Amino acid sequence: MTGYEQRAEQIKNDEVIVSNHARVRMFERNVSTDELLTVIAHGEIIETYPDDEPCPSALILGFINHTVIM
Repeated sequence: MTGYEQRAEQIKNDEVIVSNHARVRMFERNVSTDELLTVIAHGEIIETYPDDEPCPSALILGFINHTVIM
């Protein structure tokens, strides 16, 4: 299973947690939850944070309508 397939499966199984920090940034940048999940599923992982608490996290680069979402 590729990283993209694994992330798509996690989204499908509702295994993605969107942090409060991410929600604030989404609001500031006018990014919807559906757009965020698309970026999670198809974006490029820039950096991972496996030791983050309460669960591992990642910085993912993606584009929505030719706009960078990071």
